[in-house]
Amino acid sequence: MNPFITLSVLACFVIPMETAMNDEEWAEKTIKSMRTCANFPEAFDFFKFKKLKAMATKNEKIQKLLIKELETASPATRNYIMFVAHMLVQIEAHDALPAMSRILLNKDFSEGARWHSGSTMGMFGKPALRYLTVASKSDETFVRHCAALSLGNLIESKEPGAIPLLLQLMQDEDRNVRETAIGALYDSPPEFAGPDLLKALQSKNPMFRAGAADVLIDIKVSRRNAEKALLELLGHADVEVRVQALRGLQHKGGRYSKAAVLPLRVALKDKDQRVCTGAAYALGILGPKAEPAVIDLIEILN
Repeated sequence: MNPFITLSVLACFVIPMETAMNDEEWAEKTIKSMRTCANFPEAFDFFKFKKLKAMATKNEKIQKLLIKELETASPATRNYIMFVAHMLVQIEAHDALPAMSRILLNKDFSEGARWHSGSTMGMFGKPALRYLTVASKSDETFVRHCAALSLGNLIESKEPGAIPLLLQLMQDEDRNVRETAIGALYDSPPEFAGPDLLKALQSKNPMFRAGAADVLIDIKVSRRNAEKALLELLGHADVEVRVQALRGLQHKGGRYSKAAVLPLRVALKDKDQRVCTGAAYALGILGPKAEPAVIDLIEILN
């Protein structure tokens, strides 16, 4: 028989079978092929991904199929977990939150899978708060860091419940966690986080005060008081506090007063290289006001 005729006959049988599947059946078959791809996601057909995402947006049964993939996922399928979690975030499938939280808190999973699951939970909005509250109190630094990053998404959606959690993480023992929490609050409207940060400016915790002043300067609330707090903290015995204070004095729109020049000149002679470099950068932001520090900068260069 002519091979072209043979192929045409076969096509008559194959094509109707494909088109006869309903949406759920097609989705289930596609998910199975996603799961079994050896080099996923590189080997997967992204046209199918686009179609699957469009179906899942409208069809709750398909959403449940995808959520089940996270609920039953093994730690070995890290790329697949990241891929499915990303899709569920895009289609705003809130019911995926328990599974994403489970992956974040499970050390058996890869950091990539845990990071993607944890750092994107905040994109679901208020429903993510209960899970991020648990994550923010974790004994594991990695999990708290993910929580701080994810809470930044809640700040963007003006969810007030994110504020106390970020204030808590601003006092974390880990520098990356603290800085991520502070950075998340940069995007908060002044009236949203301002009152709590002004209270934090009176805290006995010097690191907390420095972080609060940092954000207050960025969101343009009580800048003079914030600047005063940071300049006082430049002389703190703890080098990490001095580093944190300098971070707050490096905002380009700070418009600091001449009172900042002398403490920054002293900081140029600090034994810690981070403090010296930060002070030089902050003086550069001051511009002409920092002219008395030129001689100190020349000495450093020599």
